[in-house]
Amino acid sequence: MSSVKWTRLFAQAGYSSHLVCIKGSKVAELARSQGLNTVEFDKPANYLSFSARRGLQEVIEKLKPDVFFSHRTKDLWHLSPVLKSHPKIALVSFARMFIRGIKKTDFLHRWIYSRIDKMIALSQIQKSLLLTSLPLEDSKYIVIPNGVDTTKFSPRPESTDIRNSLGLKKQGLLIGLVGRLDIQKGHREFVEAASIIHKKHPEVHFVMVGGENTGEQNASAKEIKAMIEQFQMNEFITITGHRSDIPDILNSLDVFCMPSYEENFGNVMLEAMASGVACVGTNSGGTPEMISEG
Repeated sequence: MSSVKWTRLFAQAGYSSHLVCIKGSKVAELARSQGLNTVEFDKPANYLSFSARRGLQEVIEKLKPDVFFSHRTKDLWHLSPVLKSHPKIALVSFARMFIRGIKKTDFLHRWIYSRIDKMIALSQIQKSLLLTSLPLEDSKYIVIPNGVDTTKFSPRPESTDIRNSLGLKKQGLLIGLVGRLDIQKGHREFVEAASIIHKKHPEVHFVMVGGENTGEQNASAKEIKAMIEQFQMNEFITITGHRSDIPDILNSLDVFCMPSYEENFGNVMLEAMASGVACVGTNSGGTPEMISEG
């Protein structure tokens, strides 16, 4: 989603912007549905795919780009070797995930990462972890936190349709979690906390917005649903699956909860804050850089 968003924002800002992506992927479909320019390759067989490098060379010859933005560090294995012979083209990489306890400082990684002009981290804690894991000096990093589109996410009257679809009455508080069904997102703790709150405040309802990981058999989803059953919370916790009306969802919540184990810099927390919703997060990852205790 981020790669599509940035391709769109660059295009809206007046730049010639193309998204290089896997042919037939959901990313490609989403980009085309928004009228964006795509360059689609077959999925590389491995890190040494000559067809991917040949395709990138053709992109350079045809589009003559000023900069490549790499949205996955794995793609550097294709980009860096090609761009070694094009020193005037900038290479900027987004670091989206935490890398903890892994050293990528061998000769090959040093050679691949040496072509990067800037590495964008989303939080200070992520940058500190990357400095110990990747062969990049401090000057190559820049921390740019995520932003939020306040034309979409802002305080406004709640959607009664959302509450009606959940079978809720107006007076009941609604506490929600938005994120894919994944144990790392803190769903287990959310269910346990909901069961504790329910004993004292049976009028409160809870909602989990999000689906299973695309293209995976998600054991986490089964465990989460089994836990709801175990705590006898089926009537009080609603799982909506994937939703595209997140602004309306957030405006219908009284409390937003992001109990992720180690979220780098969760967009949805910003979106909830921009919507004027009370927010609760875990003291881990980049979350303490977004909200302050008290």
